[in-house]
Amino acid sequence: MILGLLATTLLGIYSLRLLTNRNWGILAFFLGAALGLGINGAIVFFARLVLGCVIPWVPVAISCLFLGVGLWLNRRTLKLKHIFEWQGFALLALIGIFIYLEAGHYPLGGWDAWSCWNLKAKFIYLGQERWKDIFDPILWRSNTQYPLLLPCINVWFWDLTGGHPGGPLFLAGAFYILTAGLLLFGLRHFGTHWLPALILTAATFLLPFNITLGASQYSDILVGLYLLCAFICLWADEPVLMGVFLGFLSFTKTEGMVAALILAGLMMWRYRTNCVWLRRFGAALTVAGIPTLWFTLFMAPPNEAFINGLTSAKKPSDLGRLTTILTFLYKEVINFKWNGLLLLWLAGIVAFRNTVLEGKVKTFVAFFVSFFVVLLAYYQINTFFEISWWLDNTLSRVIFALLPSMGLWLGLSVTKGV
Repeated sequence: MILGLLATTLLGIYSLRLLTNRNWGILAFFLGAALGLGINGAIVFFARLVLGCVIPWVPVAISCLFLGVGLWLNRRTLKLKHIFEWQGFALLALIGIFIYLEAGHYPLGGWDAWSCWNLKAKFIYLGQERWKDIFDPILWRSNTQYPLLLPCINVWFWDLTGGHPGGPLFLAGAFYILTAGLLLFGLRHFGTHWLPALILTAATFLLPFNITLGASQYSDILVGLYLLCAFICLWADEPVLMGVFLGFLSFTKTEGMVAALILAGLMMWRYRTNCVWLRRFGAALTVAGIPTLWFTLFMAPPNEAFINGLTSAKKPSDLGRLTTILTFLYKEVINFKWNGLLLLWLAGIVAFRNTVLEGKVKTFVAFFVSFFVVLLAYYQINTFFEISWWLDNTLSRVIFALLPSMGLWLGLSVTKGV
């Protein structure tokens, strides 16, 4: 699996060099790994699910072919500056120890891992032509309408290792460490001093509650990973790469699809007068979003867990539900499980209020406000679930996925304010 992750990372790094001319330094390793994972997931989706190829080694062979082409096209020596920045790697090693210790307690992951994400991966890997049974309405609790990036990535590694049962556990830790590395070295790449970069990364990824969620093998960590990649590319002014990562983000789960649409809309508004930027961004987003479009248009079943409370007489969307949502949101912010992290984030935003609303940083504000408005509206309108139970089981995971990008937002604000 380690060799597979290395090959995936090299595939992403060489693809990164083809898509951009920027010297990313050591950040190229983390962006490349995220890019390679997304590419491999898309290959599995089209090879196995769209084209119906059930020969396990075919997606791996296609990935190796792309890697070979990338190696040939990038015959120059690969340069990674600051590779010996020991402070950052020491922190990532510490995070890695904690995440894999935690993952060892939950080898099958949390509830949604074995009842949703890993279940779908098993259908794809073992089901051959019967894999579509996963869309059976009787399995609605597995969120049959969710996109399939995480299951497809898991299947790629199962194809490589002959179905090693530890694949999802290994990947969960890898996703978590990659996201931490992206935040840390992303902040360093854009000029943040070591101390605030280390503090923000450690506060986010050494939090016990976040470690538990990171080890749970859920798709929320993929949402956090690709959203953070998109914001890094926004800050670097790389429209093609940002469009690619938003395409991958849309293929993670429903929340990722909403986040990708919101951020894409903000980009189109921000760069509405820059036709070259918009063309590059739009083309990359369209290509990378093909798996999402294909799945949504031709595969995804209706959402069985939806009742429109605006029109339902049996389960109406009333004022009491809204009051519960707003009260729960306040209680979540001060909940002890976050160890004061959300309050620390709010204090940082207030402390650097003069810089969090400047230039590109305003995009972070617009995104988070828009995303939470859509999220809370969905909680209010969809009355299928009892609201307190639903919030208790999902809101913290949404916040977990957003925290790395919030850390980047605050870190860049600190950089501008010093």
